[in-house]
Amino acid sequence: MQRVGVLLICLLLWMGCGPKPAAPAAVEKKNEKPVVSVVAEPLNVGPIEAFVELPTTLETEQLLTVVAEVRGQVEELLVDEQEAVKADQLLARIDYQRRQLAYDKSVIEHENARRTLERQKNLAAKELNTQSDLDAAQIAYDRAAITMKEAGIDLDKASIRAPFDGMIAERHIRKGQFISEGGELFVVVDPTRLRAQVFIPEKDIARIQRGQKAQFSFDALPGEKWTGTVDVISPIIDKATGTFRARIGLEATDERLRVGLFARVRIITEVIDRALLLPKNALVYEGGAPHIFVCEADGSRMLARKRLLALGLETSDYAQVLQGAQAGESVVIKGQNSLKPDQEIRVAE
Repeated sequence: MQRVGVLLICLLLWMGCGPKPAAPAAVEKKNEKPVVSVVAEPLNVGPIEAFVELPTTLETEQLLTVVAEVRGQVEELLVDEQEAVKADQLLARIDYQRRQLAYDKSVIEHENARRTLERQKNLAAKELNTQSDLDAAQIAYDRAAITMKEAGIDLDKASIRAPFDGMIAERHIRKGQFISEGGELFVVVDPTRLRAQVFIPEKDIARIQRGQKAQFSFDALPGEKWTGTVDVISPIIDKATGTFRARIGLEATDERLRVGLFARVRIITEVIDRALLLPKNALVYEGGAPHIFVCEADGSRMLARKRLLALGLETSDYAQVLQGAQAGESVVIKGQNSLKPDQEIRVAE
């Protein structure tokens, strides 16, 4: 019995002091890095542009307020707002009939004075009149010629005509209204010759040149773009704002584009046709330096290799990679913020 008791005690002691195989496995599992699911896409080569983007409003090369050069009543009103007009087209007439009669009368008086002068010249040739008679006839003729010319000018001013091809933007008169000299009649605009003025920061002065292309976009016309060209660059920098003025002509014509329409102008300052393009949502910054995670196979596993990059041109969506990656490499674009260097990843299909 004593021998059996001793054996039981030894057995219990051996079981209590024996190895515990589950514990090391748990520790080993605790130290493993979890596999992270990510989204990746390959780096491609394509064009990229550098630009300066500025707000502005559309203007026109030609906008003119037509004013009255004579006073009187509006007898005829031949156009209204939003109507297209041709250069020299008749728009309105002011007190025209009275001026027409005055001009007709001056023509008759001029003709009578001419005939009188001719008779006096004939009589003078025959020595049948005096020099005073001839001089008086000449003076009367000259006065009649001046009167006729003034009446003709006054009559022409009573006919209001379009200064150029364009459109009636505003009409300020009504038929029968009395107009004073200098009164505003119409605003005529040429909607086909649009432009914009932008004020560019002094730091960008070396990047802007005449002839550079520009892109116009409008909040009122989302998703559409129009092309323009930098026509004029001011040689003077505004001391108060630290900007210089540039004028950009709009090449395309579209009836939806109106003077005063708010626009955003993007002046293209540099173009690279074949650049290694990186989606900017792939970037991870560390100490201010740009990094990415590249998907790299390691046997049967896929690992996230961290790379330091050198970048070139940037847009709102892409950056040019100068160093640190190659075309065709898959870059993590979603899930990279939780990655550690060389961590195992699972790339979503």
